Amino acid sequence: MHTVVLARYNEALEWIVDIPVDFNVIIYNKGEEITSPEVLERADEIIARPNIGRESETYIHHMMTRAPDNRDFTVFSQGDPLTHSPDFIALLKNWRKWDDVQSLSWQWLEANNIPPADLMERYQQYFPLQ
Repeated sequence: MHTVVLARYNEALEWIVDIPVDFNVIIYNKGEEITSPEVLERADEIIARPNIGRESETYIHHMMTRAPDNRDFTVFSQGDPLTHSPDFIALLKNWRKWDDVQSLSWQWLEANNIPPADLMERYQQYFPLQ
């Protein structure tokens, strides 16, 4: 089964209930205790981590402590991926079209035209959402 690995500080995670059932959800929690019933029910694992090293430390920790399963995808994300990838859930649902390595972030600051709109249009043609 595919896995979504979330590096969370204190972001609200209720959005994870929309992650497709094709994915396990592992939350590395570097912030306050998670008490949301919806989040606790959807999460397959919640692992407390010290708040050091930002999300990159979380991703490396996961890679170094888990045996890889090369048959499945592992998605690494911050606790709020929707800022950089508003279509994050739709992209997860579209996993059958992914390349071996697939970026799921496609914007940084839309209001500042970062990345430029013409690049976004090309991306959307390459990876249309269904």
